[in-house]
Amino acid sequence: MCKNEKTTSVKWRRYSFGKVMNPNTFSFGYSLSGYNYNYRITFKLVEGNDENAFEIRQYSPTRMKILNPRKLVGPKIVKLVLHTDVNDRENNLVDRFIYELYFYLSKYDV
Repeated sequence: MCKNEKTTSVKWRRYSFGKVMNPNTFSFGYSLSGYNYNYRITFKLVEGNDENAFEIRQYSPTRMKILNPRKLVGPKIVKLVLHTDVNDRENNLVDRFIYELYFYLSKYDV
């Protein structure tokens, strides 16, 4: 990591599905704590949502879920990257938390 980069952590998870990942079969919740009202937290999918199969639903300033309102069909591997950015009042990046979600869709029905 670059010395000037604000990435605080990088985490990942792996999920396996049959050939079809039907709508509304995936949910990933994430929340961030430890920051007061002087900071703004934003959640953004920055990679892997080429088919717009995933969306973020934000439930509070610090809590969200990633859902799949649309179907995905394999075989394929999808790497979905979530950035959770913490900005100060001047909109300077203070921290970035990265989550990588890997989806393995088989060529076979399960």
